[in-house]
Amino acid sequence: RSMPVFSKFIAAVIVLFGFTSSAQTTNIVTSDKGSAIYNLALSLAKVATKEGIDLRPRPYKSTSQGTPFVNAGEVDFGLENAFALGQAYHGEGKYQGVALADLRLVARLYLLRTSLYVRKDSGISSMDDLRGKRVAVGFGTAVVGDHLQRAMLAAGGLSLNDVIGVKVSGFRAQREAFLDERIDAVVAITDSGFTAKLAEQVGGLIALDLTNSPDAVINAVREHLPVAALVEQSAGHGVVGIETQTTVLSYDYFLYASTTTPDDVVEKLMRSIYTGKDELVESIASLRSFEPSEMGIHIDMPFHPAAAQFYEAAGVAYK
Repeated sequence: RSMPVFSKFIAAVIVLFGFTSSAQTTNIVTSDKGSAIYNLALSLAKVATKEGIDLRPRPYKSTSQGTPFVNAGEVDFGLENAFALGQAYHGEGKYQGVALADLRLVARLYLLRTSLYVRKDSGISSMDDLRGKRVAVGFGTAVVGDHLQRAMLAAGGLSLNDVIGVKVSGFRAQREAFLDERIDAVVAITDSGFTAKLAEQVGGLIALDLTNSPDAVINAVREHLPVAALVEQSAGHGVVGIETQTTVLSYDYFLYASTTTPDDVVEKLMRSIYTGKDELVESIASLRSFEPSEMGIHIDMPFHPAAAQFYEAAGVAYK
């Protein structure tokens, strides 16, 4: 069986960069400029200056495309969701056959909350109204994209058989398809400035309530996205398109590094984040949910040695 295109890309990166050392500039993998994850990196960079760290975002079309460069030591840090990071480390899914075994956890940052959004004037007000409507599928450059879409549909009692799938390459392409009215619903972060901008561009957005009974459907959701949870999102605090309590989908978002990322750089960045919540929230409203005492929440992969030492010293559970 031939190797998938995404896996071939990863394998090529490993061959090209597998024996290089970390770049001297402290960089961090993000998604496109202006995206929620790019802005998250900017907020981390702001607090990092307290420890003398010059942390510079390095954007890719998706965070998943940058992961092999962190594994190879070409980039010091990365930002990634729990699902994609776990698949990369274990060589699963789109990483089949090319496990990125040099990746190491640094810190769980926060619970990323997402929903399916529609135009305010679309006439769509519930998940059931999505039957026969157009949604994005494929997400070839974004590991979590298709899983996230399927999980959200499952939360509403739907599957891809109930909608019209329109192939996109990634989240940016999905937004463009939504702006061009080629799809009727878009996956977006509930409290992102990028989502707020999208709402302005289309005359308003509504976040669909994913389910009225989260406990009854969570198993169906996790068949597609094992790391997912269904949580209640209230209005306010920069939340877009939500006026009453609404069920949305969430999953953990992590800061990670590689075995070659220097211990002192990891330790300094962690200390700046651990002590910098107030400044982080000033930059990114959604980081209100960030809890320094929960930075050690983990998935099934090892922590960077400097991260483990930091948690030991700070008394933070991490195993």
